[in-house]
Amino acid sequence: MRIRRRLALYGAVVTGVTMILFGVLLNGLATRAAPEDRDKLLSALAAQASTSLAEAAASEFDGSQPLLPIDLADSTDQFIAVVGGDGTVVYTTAVLDGAVPAFPAAIVTQAIEAGSAAATIAIDGVELRVCAVPFVRSDLGLTGAVIAGESTVFVEEQLAGLRAV
Repeated sequence: MRIRRRLALYGAVVTGVTMILFGVLLNGLATRAAPEDRDKLLSALAAQASTSLAEAAASEFDGSQPLLPIDLADSTDQFIAVVGGDGTVVYTTAVLDGAVPAFPAAIVTQAIEAGSAAATIAIDGVELRVCAVPFVRSDLGLTGAVIAGESTVFVEEQLAGLRAV
């Protein structure tokens, strides 16, 4: 084989291996970083909601549902829920098949005790990533947590798009 062909073949192999290695490293980095980034975003959203709700009028906690609730069964949008220490959902922007979802009491308890909580939970077969911060409204007799969350499908779709590219 001529030297030109050998050099061309060598260059093609080196380039191919480099591209594959780059893709594998980029996928590994994204797979590790994406959930952490989403947790930071959800924690900030929960903290912001907690601050806003601390200043909200007591009438905002009458249990009425929002006009356009997010259905967790088919949406990747973010949602907010205010959950009392006993697990009662006081307010939420999310529904699951038309009903208010029940959040695990362990998330609320951990948020109250540790100052924050983050977990992946499953509610009626829908997997969600949630972050919670403690919430107290003494004028309402409410001690619980503000939970911000979104479907895990969101991160999976982003990673699948990156892998496709």
